[in-house]
Amino acid sequence: MFLRDLRIRNKILLSTGLVVVLSFVCVIFLVSLRSVEMAKTSSFEMASHMADEYSNQVKNELNVPMDTVRTLASSFEGMKETNNTNRTTMNAMIVNVLQGNPSFLANWSVWEPNALDGNDANYENQPGYDATGRFIPYWNRGNGNIKLAPLTGYDTPGAGDYYLIPKKTHKETILDPLSYKVNGKDVLMTSLVAPIMVNNNSTFVGVVGADIALDTIQKMISNIKPLNTGYACLVSNNGKYVSNPDSKEIGKVLDNQAVIASIKNGKTYTLSNNEYYRLYEPITIGHTTTPWSLEITVPMATILAQANAIRNFSIIVALIAILVIGLVIYLVSGGITKPIIQTTEVLKDISQGDGDLTKRLNVVSNDEVGKLAQHFNRFIGDIHSIVKEVTDTASTLGATSEELSAAAQEATVTSEQVAGTLGQLASGATEQARTVEEISEVIKRLAVHTQQVAENAEIASSSGNKAALAAETGALQAEDAVQKIGEISKITDQTAEVIAQLGDQSSQIGQIVDVITGIASQTNLLALNAAIEAARAGEQGRGFAVVAEEVRKLAEQSSTSAAQISTLISNIQNEAKSAVGIMEKGKAEVAAGVETVNLAGNSFKAIVTEVKTVVEQIHQVTEATKQIAEGSSQAVKSVENIGVIAEEAAANTQEVSASSEEQSATMTSVSQSAESLAKIGETLTQLVGKFKL
Repeated sequence: MFLRDLRIRNKILLSTGLVVVLSFVCVIFLVSLRSVEMAKTSSFEMASHMADEYSNQVKNELNVPMDTVRTLASSFEGMKETNNTNRTTMNAMIVNVLQGNPSFLANWSVWEPNALDGNDANYENQPGYDATGRFIPYWNRGNGNIKLAPLTGYDTPGAGDYYLIPKKTHKETILDPLSYKVNGKDVLMTSLVAPIMVNNNSTFVGVVGADIALDTIQKMISNIKPLNTGYACLVSNNGKYVSNPDSKEIGKVLDNQAVIASIKNGKTYTLSNNEYYRLYEPITIGHTTTPWSLEITVPMATILAQANAIRNFSIIVALIAILVIGLVIYLVSGGITKPIIQTTEVLKDISQGDGDLTKRLNVVSNDEVGKLAQHFNRFIGDIHSIVKEVTDTASTLGATSEELSAAAQEATVTSEQVAGTLGQLASGATEQARTVEEISEVIKRLAVHTQQVAENAEIASSSGNKAALAAETGALQAEDAVQKIGEISKITDQTAEVIAQLGDQSSQIGQIVDVITGIASQTNLLALNAAIEAARAGEQGRGFAVVAEEVRKLAEQSSTSAAQISTLISNIQNEAKSAVGIMEKGKAEVAAGVETVNLAGNSFKAIVTEVKTVVEQIHQVTEATKQIAEGSSQAVKSVENIGVIAEEAAANTQEVSASSEEQSATMTSVSQSAESLAKIGETLTQLVGKFKL
């Protein structure tokens, strides 16, 4: 109802403008949604990649001291297995490791009672020992110089976790960080502990540990800036912050139990809301079972910045486009409605004004509006001619009325009855003939359409045969695809077996490296013993001491190289396991592909059956349509015969009517009274007088 009262131009502007605005709003909305999803996906993937990269850096930074502790524990295991334990030598080895690693705050060892040499009683309350006499040296840099002190609290739960946890688990351990004073300055440190296992790793006899400062790792993590505006934190296994941009948070525990649970399980965990996106990437140090986690935090505003820019740009472009389109529509609609308005004004002037039939519209185009103006001008011209003829006719009615007045009273009633009867007969006959012709035309068109249906049915039948052939071909190709995928599955199995063999061979190499490590440790021990013997020999053993020192250095280099080889072998084994996993997934995908292609083949067979059924039905339709076409042809002939009879009847009626008209010429001439003719003439003259000719 509202649009009905608007002008055409406003209707065009309103309807078109509404469609354009709604279209742009939908496009902007969809573009914004897609941009946000793409920005989130890209940023999340980048954050995950950065977390993986930096977690490996932290892992490598902590694996170095863990490898050192593990190597020293392995050396002590070898000494214990060969009953070659010497407390002085072992203290010298611990001090040597501490001196060679400036990042170590302390290096220490704890042994079970009498597990070292059975002589604990001989060392009770000696320097570096407590009342138990157990081997518990704690070499540290407490005041800047390396000094010895006995460890304390090693049998107390909580305080002695550095000893009790590896004793219980027989696994390497990294402890939660704690603050420790070094040269009067608080330093955040952690302890890396390796168990000492003998008798084929079945008997626990003690531990070797190192306390390391975390300032280097803290500095490394503080320099991590994900997407330039984010930050990173290091979290221990119990959820305690080891590193945080806010120094007040260091040492505090996370308040999210779900995150802490994922850290303890070594799982990746993500959190996101309208303010930030946070990713926790697990970090496993050495062979420990207490992984840490690297926390990556990125503001959501940074993630969505590009999507918001795209949205704002789209809105600006849409507004400009809407204005341009609106202006174009306004100008075009003006060109369309202007001639219509002119036509309306002319018609209004003719109907309400002086009836000026001399006015014409200007034709300025050859489109629909221009043709409307042309037809309007032609229509006004025709009316002008008709009105002029009516005027001339009205002027002659007076004379005609005088001629008719003499016979006005002659046989009026009779002539009217005869004329009416003959007119009805003629009209009925003519109408019957016209109706028969229309029926004939309808049946002819029906016959033509029926013939077309028959031809189309034959074409459809041919297409159906082709479709059946194509479906059969598709079924054969599906069977061939199943065979090809089966071959791919066999090749995948062979590849998985090769990769598994590679993993087994890597394990054998790892065993060889362990042997080399043991030899290097034993060589190091022998070199230390040789150095001690050379020192006892005094001046005569100096040359031998130099050789022993060189042998010790070569042993250390061999141990380091063996550790590196062990790391590489471990990586190769991990990659081999991953490859086997991928191959297993590939086998599953191939099996799914076989099932899918089998289903496709069955579908093709069903299609072949259905298409053949449809083709048969099309054949039946074709035959029925041909029969209808033949019946239509016969109906056309019958109707044509009826038309001939009707035309003859109409001709006979017209002949009778003509005879009646000749006989009642006088009646017809007086059928209209002169008085009526005069009145009609006056009326016509008055009506025509309203128009300007």
